[in-house]
Amino acid sequence: MYGISDIWIEGIGSKYGLLYSGFGGAPTAGGGMDLLCCSKNDTLLYYDTIYNSCFIQEFYPKISSEYYDTAYLNESYEFQLQISDTNNVDSFALIGDVIPEDFEFDETTGILTGLPSTTGFFPCIITIKNYDIGFLTDILYSDITVVLPTTIEDIPKEPEINIHPNPFSRSFSICYDGNLKDFYYLEIFNCEGKLMDKKTISDKTYKVDCNNYKNGIYLLKITDLNQRIHKIEKIIKK
Repeated sequence: MYGISDIWIEGIGSKYGLLYSGFGGAPTAGGGMDLLCCSKNDTLLYYDTIYNSCFIQEFYPKISSEYYDTAYLNESYEFQLQISDTNNVDSFALIGDVIPEDFEFDETTGILTGLPSTTGFFPCIITIKNYDIGFLTDILYSDITVVLPTTIEDIPKEPEINIHPNPFSRSFSICYDGNLKDFYYLEIFNCEGKLMDKKTISDKTYKVDCNNYKNGIYLLKITDLNQRIHKIEKIIKK
């Protein structure tokens, strides 16, 4: 049995909030709780100086890059990861969680380099961690596409996958704008990378009920039968 630790503030209560004291800050799988502030009769009694806010909807820094550049067989590859919203963050780090063979990621400069020796689609995962609050705040999870230099125009056009509304309150829909020949897989991860749900979808329009999810940022991953990634998108429940 795991031990449970708690922090109490005199005259206020648990640092995990009124609802979650005694749970060790993890009332749900992969989740966590922190008391941001506490007021009584409009008088501020407590204010967490790490988060500097009584309400947080998004965490920073963020990764601006959405996809990796195309790589060419037996040719030098270089991709500069773009990040944003670092002004109010004192300490953060880039982390190469999954880097394909033939590639290297410099976590100091944010540059991904390589000399690919095989064509295909190779998953690559880079995350960013905000050390001020101790959490991962964003992720770039996409394929690096390696092709022959003369066949770049032959890459098939990806079908359009739209997710709406985003942000959402109870549910969202996935619309597949293309020729859907087979079913595909949907995986939903929380902001700490824990798999929350996995579904098999065979309809071009599919509604996903997330009424039981707590408010926050989630990551959707859509793959086909061959585990090739078709869509990675962040969604927000509010």
